[in-house]
Amino acid sequence: MAATTGTSTVETVDLTAGGPVTVFTNQLGTPVTVTIPADAVSVDFVGQSADTTARIVVYRIETPDGRIYDYSSVTNRMKVLPPSGPGSFSVLAPNSPSAPFSPGTWNLYLLASKQTTATVKALIKHAPSPALTAGAVDMNLFFVGLPALNATNAPTDTNFQAILSRVRTVWAAAGVSIGNVRYLDITGANATAYQDLNESDLGALMELSADPGAADDALNVFFVRTISGGSLNGYIILGESAGIPGVPVRGTTGSGMAVTTADFPQGLDDIADTWVHEGSHWLGLFHTTESAGTAFDPIPDTPECPAATRDANHDGIMEPGECVGFGADDVMFWTSVASIPHTTLTPNQSFVLFRNPAVH
Repeated sequence: MAATTGTSTVETVDLTAGGPVTVFTNQLGTPVTVTIPADAVSVDFVGQSADTTARIVVYRIETPDGRIYDYSSVTNRMKVLPPSGPGSFSVLAPNSPSAPFSPGTWNLYLLASKQTTATVKALIKHAPSPALTAGAVDMNLFFVGLPALNATNAPTDTNFQAILSRVRTVWAAAGVSIGNVRYLDITGANATAYQDLNESDLGALMELSADPGAADDALNVFFVRTISGGSLNGYIILGESAGIPGVPVRGTTGSGMAVTTADFPQGLDDIADTWVHEGSHWLGLFHTTESAGTAFDPIPDTPECPAATRDANHDGIMEPGECVGFGADDVMFWTSVASIPHTTLTPNQSFVLFRNPAVH
């Protein structure tokens, strides 16, 4: 099945059409295989586990360029993170201009936290030229029991529209526009359960994107009051993507992102910047520099802020003030402060965004 999306098309190939594949805990089973055509510019492998409590990882990827990823290796030619939670996974290739991407046979090997079966699809993006320079992403906006915002008033609320306008502006500078926007409410018991979201319930909230009023092939954004459960002391969770990248299919545990609105109608820029940051995670971007300053994204043109030379107070956390000129202004720096604008996305980061099948 192929869906036309502007100047590109996204072809969905069911890699388990003959039946779900068994995923083991202690051995690699039969690989999931797909043939990537010559006109493809990207592929997103998306999978769902029959047991939604089982976490499935892509353990190995073999392509015509050789073994480009192995979970046990520290010298991979492609960066892949395990899914943020159980039940589903997504892997986008290429997720950097430096990652190999060639037509031909690709083999994916899976491993699970508990034995289960899985369905896997390949979302193959075709384009008339690999030089994609623009794209649009549609959005389903879900309001989770908020006292001041809902699907009825948000389309005309000046404060919320100011947030949306800032999101448009930051992404537009990277060539990504916002397409169709749908406004929906989460009500009843689900609103009560998730308006103050525990991080461990993120996947369950994302599954509510199966709402029949939501559009397919869109970014699902859930606005909650608070998010709790972070492991970094002293830092509040302002938002969280359910995967890097997320699953561009409605109703899975990886089908979107959540944003805190506790300060609304204050802190509008912070809410907008969190939306852009977590949305960019969902579309496939990693942190340029992680909090400890020892891990970085795989993208060639993003600046790094290594702890070895930039951790001025030697506390093991790379603060924006220590990384001015070394990526603190990038949308995907791991954290931000209001005094340092963080609205930059590099051309190579745009390269990745354009390759996500949700960006058409």
